[in-house]
Amino acid sequence: MKKKYNFKKLSEENKKKIIKNLLNNIGLKVDIKRTGDVNFRMDAVSEFQEKKLIFEFEFGNDVVELPRKLIEDFAVMY
Repeated sequence: MKKKYNFKKLSEENKKKIIKNLLNNIGLKVDIKRTGDVNFRMDAVSEFQEKKLIFEFEFGNDVVELPRKLIEDFAVMY
């Protein structure tokens, strides 16, 4: 039986949990840190082939903000 999610009705935290589970299922161990921690800027981090991965999730219409957030995340990581 297929399970459909209506993303618009989910809280932002639940949306991130679904994405975390999807990424974990394809072999990326993802830690979602941002919830409740204002000092941690990335939405999620992972590691793949000895490289650090940073993630930003955007569920609204503010996709223009994503490149700025990713560049900021990269600067904080390194």
